[in-house]
Amino acid sequence: MPPPGFSTIAFDGPETINGKPAIYLTFDDGPEPGSTNLVLDALAKTNTPATFSTIGSIISDTAASKALVKREIAQGSTVGAHGWMHLDMSKWTRAADREALTKVKNEIEKVTGLAPTCSRPPYGSYSGNLSWETSHLGMRIQRWTGDTEDWARPDPDAIMKTITKSWKPGYVILLHDGGNHGAVTAQVVPRIVAEAKKRGYVIGNNLCPMTTDLNLTTAPLPPTSS
Repeated sequence: MPPPGFSTIAFDGPETINGKPAIYLTFDDGPEPGSTNLVLDALAKTNTPATFSTIGSIISDTAASKALVKREIAQGSTVGAHGWMHLDMSKWTRAADREALTKVKNEIEKVTGLAPTCSRPPYGSYSGNLSWETSHLGMRIQRWTGDTEDWARPDPDAIMKTITKSWKPGYVILLHDGGNHGAVTAQVVPRIVAEAKKRGYVIGNNLCPMTTDLNLTTAPLPPTSS
């Protein structure tokens, strides 16, 4: 079992950064050349960091996918695991969970030279087996506070309404750059940034810091407010 005191599952992020209330942008299901580039362009224009939960088989598929992961890092964002494929892992055996997690973790490390410290299982579904194996590979499960349901392709106003309804310090916002959702999702990014500034919030880049230690065998504690 994971050592006592180590958290393997988190929902919110640190509530403050340098004394200011913070929120966190997270994007799932990529990298996907069309959608992910649109999201990265929007983040670049507003100098905003995010956390990308990536699918290992997509990263390994093409040079373009690998280049997107490198661009995510270069822009100051972080990369976490989202499974080798987009499948519900919560009913798998520990051995199957370990194999899939190891493959996606190794793919991220091969492309970036850094190890992820977070994994977000597809659909947010997890089990004791998955939690244990995630921790044993040096990651914690990072879920979310609010689901924008941008995958259903609502208009940007509807997405913003969902986001602002649950806004609070430590708020982890779930968005998607995969599945061809980027066109609408990218339109929302500058609106979230503007809303954060209006409320006196910062958008954090410390939700899932990556590490040069490629041999972690315990889940890291969630970062704390500063």
